[in-house]
Amino acid sequence: MVNTKGQIIMQDRLEGGKKESLEELTSVTRDGKFFAVSAEQEKGGFMDLTDIRRSRTRILIYDTNLRKRISSVQVVPIPRRDYDFALSRDGSKLAVMIDDHLNIYDTGAAEKPTEHSRQPPSSASTLVIRKR
Repeated sequence: MVNTKGQIIMQDRLEGGKKESLEELTSVTRDGKFFAVSAEQEKGGFMDLTDIRRSRTRILIYDTNLRKRISSVQVVPIPRRDYDFALSRDGSKLAVMIDDHLNIYDTGAAEKPTEHSRQPPSSASTLVIRKR
């Protein structure tokens, strides 16, 4: 990450090495304290570019005050069509839409999602999903 003066203020090494790359999908909290970015691995397609396919997708979550990654969420199943995500206003939750499923993760312990596929949100909390 660089600041507005072009100075590097944070670096991170991807676990997948050269096989993993960052995507354009990002989410930033309103106050700028947390941001998330999608990283994917592809396989296939050495000489035939038509055989390239997504083999792994992760969402990396960063704390800009600590200047480090605080969590990594494995996107399961691998998206076939639609895929998007958003951080909550305070950065404590991550909503991930994969095709017709919506999972909510705690960014501090992102191992177990609460699945809300095809169910209306509870009256206790409001979740707004906007398609780009």
